[in-house]
Amino acid sequence: MLEDDISQKLRLLHDVTGLDVVYRGAEGTVVSQVTRLEVPPSLTLGEADWEQMATLLEREVPVSASSSGHLEYVVVPCRGEGAVALGPFRTVPVTTEEVIRLMSQHRLPPVDRLSLSALYESLPLVGSRYASSLGPWVQTLLDSARPLAEMLYFRSAQQKRKPELPSETSMLDQHTIEKRYRVEAAIRRAVETGSHELYDAVMHKDGTVLHIEDRVENNPLRSAKNISFVYNTLLRTAAQRGGLHPVLLHQISARYAVEIEACKTATEVYRLHDTMAQTYLEAVNQNRREGLTPVTRKVVDHIVLHLHEDLSSAHLATRFGMSPSHLANRFRTELKVTFTEFVQARRVDEAAHLLQWSNLSMKEIAAFVGFHDANHFSRKFRQVKGSTPSEFRRSRPEASA
Repeated sequence: MLEDDISQKLRLLHDVTGLDVVYRGAEGTVVSQVTRLEVPPSLTLGEADWEQMATLLEREVPVSASSSGHLEYVVVPCRGEGAVALGPFRTVPVTTEEVIRLMSQHRLPPVDRLSLSALYESLPLVGSRYASSLGPWVQTLLDSARPLAEMLYFRSAQQKRKPELPSETSMLDQHTIEKRYRVEAAIRRAVETGSHELYDAVMHKDGTVLHIEDRVENNPLRSAKNISFVYNTLLRTAAQRGGLHPVLLHQISARYAVEIEACKTATEVYRLHDTMAQTYLEAVNQNRREGLTPVTRKVVDHIVLHLHEDLSSAHLATRFGMSPSHLANRFRTELKVTFTEFVQARRVDEAAHLLQWSNLSMKEIAAFVGFHDANHFSRKFRQVKGSTPSEFRRSRPEASA
């Protein structure tokens, strides 16, 4: 199959199904793909999965496949020259508990929790017969020798239309444009400094100036999504200037990119704006590193990003080229807490979120955040939060309802 032909057909499949599409040639290498989701390699289809499917495709077409990350795909052969996989999707909903267990199984860091949960929540939820219904249609498209232009004849009418220039009434006046840029600058300052007060004041006074007219003709949902992607970038850039670690920036930004694309209405998209801003503001506040020396900043960032790993003072002191006593002195001097207190507080904060929003067992939560003994976890949780994990869980809203 010609590369240009398959690339065009993959784009069509992506546009029609909304699924990521990957074409692997007979040699097993990726020839072409159209993707929008960022899936950790350990959770998507691996080499062993593809080898198994190659055998199945010899006697069964199409093939329904599931990865080690419980992601489902439809796989269709391509004229004996490899195969095309469409997905991921799910035939049953994914729970928070399942996401956390997958992360533990594949040794993914707790910092990935938000973006990975958003990924699973955004997956299409389809019927059990989806694969058997979609597969034959995909194969027909892939095997067709007809020019793609003939298959897309319905686009010809649109292609003949001449683009219309915006009328004077639809164009923004100079005052509104200048005001919008002032508001955006104020929002950037609020996020950069982690100031909820400044952000609230700006949105209360001039928040509506950010509402932009449709920029994609007759498609307000696409317009809203495009605007929101830009807003996500504005917030991410401001948080970066506020000192947020690049990995944390990526996690938040990727999470909202997925959530924006998953929205079904323009109203739903715009409702995300405040949530996005509040998430960036809170992240900047929690992870500000003002006044820290470069080496201490690196140690702190490592702790935040690797809660599930060995975070003993001896291990990190060796990793960052200092003695354990020197490391301890840096934390007492620069952060006003002991090294152990800082590590435990971060682990307990992550555990508290899971206790509130999941039904994972205490043992599972303890292991996920880096406590390898449930009793030790319970004692340290009580020291930080003033209650045991069980008491904390019972106090959540749904438990008291």
